Amino acid sequence: MSNKTWGVQQQAEIFKISGVVDFSTVPDIEKAVRGKLQGHSDITIDFADVSRANSAALGLILEWRQTRAQGTQLHFVHLPGTLLDIARLCNIESLIRECDCSGSH
Repeated sequence: MSNKTWGVQQQAEIFKISGVVDFSTVPDIEKAVRGKLQGHSDITIDFADVSRANSAALGLILEWRQTRAQGTQLHFVHLPGTLLDIARLCNIESLIRECDCSGSH
């Protein structure tokens, strides 16, 4: 029996993140997605199935934005409200909204 509290499913250029995205899971999520971002020009990362996220998820999104700077378009959809609240408090909401497709793709 697995105690894994997160998941990543890839369907073409859509990555669906699920479960808990926090300090204990972000390293594994990043590792699971890292190599798969290469070779795609337009990627959507969907947070619809995320049950809980904290500032570690925000850090992960900012890290993934670096890929966008290298020629890959990233779209973050269905961002949890708590994550948007943290971004707003840190005055970096525009960095996330800039990549958001308004919750749909």
